[in-house]
Formats: sequence, C-alpha cells, structure tokens
Amino acid sequence: MDPLTRYFQNNNRREFLKKMGFGIGGLALGYLLDPFGFGKNNGSSLTKLQKGS
Repeated sequence: MDPLTRYFQNNNRREFLKKMGFGIGGLALGYLLDPFGFGKNNGSSLTKLQKGS
C-alpha cells in the first residue's frame, strides 16, 4: 500500500475517533450538568428530589 494513502486513512480514522470522543464527552458533561432532567418541565424529577428519594 502506498505510504501516502496509508497516512490519509489513518488521519481520517484519527479525526473520526476524535470527533466521536468529543460527542460522547459532551453527552457525559451534559448529564453531569443536568442529572435529574430539570429541562424536561414535567416536575416529577423535582418532586423526587424534594422528597429525597
């Protein structure tokens, strides 16, 4: 295989995995910032938190 072709394939794979890592990390951070789902406006999570369950 041509070394230049191999370089571009690895570079594309590396960029893909980097972007996926940022996406998964963003989801994890979003859950940490809003663990009880207060953005849903249904109130059930808030009542659970107030009751301590």
